[in-house]
Amino acid sequence: MTIGKHVFKFFFMKWLVILVILSECSMAEDINQWHPITLANSQQINIYSDITKTTYNIRVFVPTEPPMENQQGYPVAFLLDGDVSFIYAQQAALRLLSRKVLAPVIIVAIDFANQSNHLSRTELRTKDYTPSIYEDSYFKNNKQLSGGADKFLAFVEQELKPWLAKKYSINPAKQALYGHSYGGLLVLHAFATSIASFQYYYAASPSIWWDNNYVLKEVEQRLQQLTNIPAQPKQTTPLILRTSVGSLEQTADDTDMIRNNIIKKRAMVDNVEQLAKVLKIMPSSVVDFSYQVLPDEDHGSVQAIAINRFIMDFSRLK
Repeated sequence: MTIGKHVFKFFFMKWLVILVILSECSMAEDINQWHPITLANSQQINIYSDITKTTYNIRVFVPTEPPMENQQGYPVAFLLDGDVSFIYAQQAALRLLSRKVLAPVIIVAIDFANQSNHLSRTELRTKDYTPSIYEDSYFKNNKQLSGGADKFLAFVEQELKPWLAKKYSINPAKQALYGHSYGGLLVLHAFATSIASFQYYYAASPSIWWDNNYVLKEVEQRLQQLTNIPAQPKQTTPLILRTSVGSLEQTADDTDMIRNNIIKKRAMVDNVEQLAKVLKIMPSSVVDFSYQVLPDEDHGSVQAIAINRFIMDFSRLK
């Protein structure tokens, strides 16, 4: 072997050792590095609405399974407050799909993007989720910001749905809307005013108290129309309305008198039961309604249970 070959072999082995060491260092660094968490079958995108002048973060879950053969595309479950609701719904869908007790369904969670942060989250929710202009003493500036529910629903119907329909195979006759608290208020408002937009509504802990039970009056008016207008097109399948509330949402804490007064005034459980009385007059062939008072749950803890039941109930529809 010539000296040149010895030199080549020496430097080759030296560089090989260096590459192995660098590779091991890289792996060690990778073990100790933070990485983004990715949710299965999920994507997100920001969309600006010309109607509400707000940028929304849209999270979408699309199952790997194709739509059921008897359906014209995937059913779609729309969720409000997507920052909280999406992870619950996505995990419920994965679990139920693996057990084969769930029809494949697309989940679309709507949240507020960072580009909208000139307003606080409370202000953004008040702007988009409330159906009337109202001054609530607990939150400031409500009168200036409230009452944008119709514009938000127009964004969903006229901007978001067409955008989704271009990307996914969607069944327009199998669409649901879920919301919690102010979001539940919006769901009831949509049920009362935009019945053609969705076939299934789920209002969790709805803020019926808003503007002196404004939405309850809207629901009563809509039910009267459904009952008294004979020329109305025949409903082949009933509209579905579900609502739930935690039993502790009307429980006072003696150490906080201000909060006690608010809880008493808002009467979350009583208002849901009043809604049930109003809807009791409707035949189930027109409105399929049910409600639950969830034991030992408060306004925050009720969400996980409500979303799981919503996904199970909606996606089991034939």
